[in-house]
Amino acid sequence: MKVAILPIGNELLDGRVLDTNSKFLGGELAALGAETVCLLTVPDDLACIVDSLKFSSKRADFIIITGGLGPTSDDLTREAVSEFTNSKLIKHESLVEEIKAFFSKRGREFHPSNEKQALLPEGSTIIPNTLGTAPGFITKKDSLSIVALPGVPSELEPMWRDFVVPLIKPIKEQYVLGFKTYNLPESVVAGCIPDLEDVRVGYRAQFPEITVKIAGFNKEKVLRAFKIAKDSVGADAIFTEDINQSLPDLFKNSKKTITVAESCTGGLLGKLLTDLPGASRYFLGGVIAYSNELKKSLLGVETVDQFGAVSSETAMAMAKGVKGKADVGVSITGIAGPDGGTPEKPVGTFYIGIATKDDLKAHHFLYKGADRARIRKAAAYEALNILRKIVL
Repeated sequence: MKVAILPIGNELLDGRVLDTNSKFLGGELAALGAETVCLLTVPDDLACIVDSLKFSSKRADFIIITGGLGPTSDDLTREAVSEFTNSKLIKHESLVEEIKAFFSKRGREFHPSNEKQALLPEGSTIIPNTLGTAPGFITKKDSLSIVALPGVPSELEPMWRDFVVPLIKPIKEQYVLGFKTYNLPESVVAGCIPDLEDVRVGYRAQFPEITVKIAGFNKEKVLRAFKIAKDSVGADAIFTEDINQSLPDLFKNSKKTITVAESCTGGLLGKLLTDLPGASRYFLGGVIAYSNELKKSLLGVETVDQFGAVSSETAMAMAKGVKGKADVGVSITGIAGPDGGTPEKPVGTFYIGIATKDDLKAHHFLYKGADRARIRKAAAYEALNILRKIVL
């Protein structure tokens, strides 16, 4: 089955609203084994919506429209589908009563404009909406199926699962495996993996992680391709075989406790470690020692005057000073820019200190040409990558 997704709304095009519905539907369709062939975000314009339906109908046999089912003048999905399918809009009195009951139950006044939501193209099947006033519908034009769902995610998702998914099944089951690598260029990861037959290989770069996804309808071929891809990239570069798991997510399985001392990252490392529920099991706390004075007074650092704040000596002293009763103390000190760099220590230089019961060391990094945000993120993630090899 080939599917087109058409999110409707000016608010999606001008950036006021993030289109999470398409992400949800794309994942659901992939899991069902359907192929999404196009995604067209369309403004609240009748002609544009009709043109998008015509374009999609030449490429897909199933179109999913999201949004444009409200009661206002810019909600035009019903009118567009009616025009595209050459069908009349029919008012369903049963839907009018359901909408009135919805308002009454919540102590709100029903406005006649809401009767527009009871209009559906002739011959449509109603998709009930128990959480809102905009019912969805399913209609056909020859062999093409068109599904219209409201744009509110909390309404769309149950309507999709309860009423639309049963219509799509059965589709041939798709098998999906994958892994994530840390801090390798996408071209390097892709260059390691040879051509693989009868499977689809996809890459997604989201600094500093690269996701490699292998999908197909033959389980054995997917398993074989997955092993070839992993072996080609190498175990050292792969930190997870769960493509939904990011590097910070690994720490929920940490068996050791951690404390952090941060300078240039300003608490970003601590945030990443505490974003997960249950972080108190492994994260004891941290210190943001941005100034040299606080490095000295809070962490007992005595290396700043001799070696500088950005040095391996200071990074180790910060890690040692913050460790306390934790299994691992980790520190970050660096130059995130845009100013402050020198020929010896240019912008993008940072050190990560690690203190354990038996060891004290520092790691040096240089991210040339990166902006402040990327350098800070890189420093925090480099610290996580070092930590995972110690605490996991």
